[in-house]
Amino acid sequence: AEAAYLGKQSIVDEIEHELKEAKVVAQEETTNFHEEKKTLVAATKAAQAAQAELKLLQQALKIAQSNVQNAEQAAKGAEIEVTQKEKLIAAAKSRVNELENQLKA
Repeated sequence: AEAAYLGKQSIVDEIEHELKEAKVVAQEETTNFHEEKKTLVAATKAAQAAQAELKLLQQALKIAQSNVQNAEQAAKGAEIEVTQKEKLIAAAKSRVNELENQLKA
């Protein structure tokens, strides 16, 4: 009977040891889970911030592209004005030459 008792006690001791180890592993896994959850939350916030920044950069790009188009249109308008003024100056010089020639004659 004592041998059977000792055998059973040995089995109980082994089970208690395994239970203790399982509790340690479960605690470690729980801690890891909480750390991973914190990491996930931080990564999600970082991704959201990056998305918001991307949206702002896309808006800034659209504004910059619009500014470029406006500047190009303004430059074309200025070029047309310069060409017109050059023609007016050439016509005025021609008229001055005509008048000078008339005065000499």
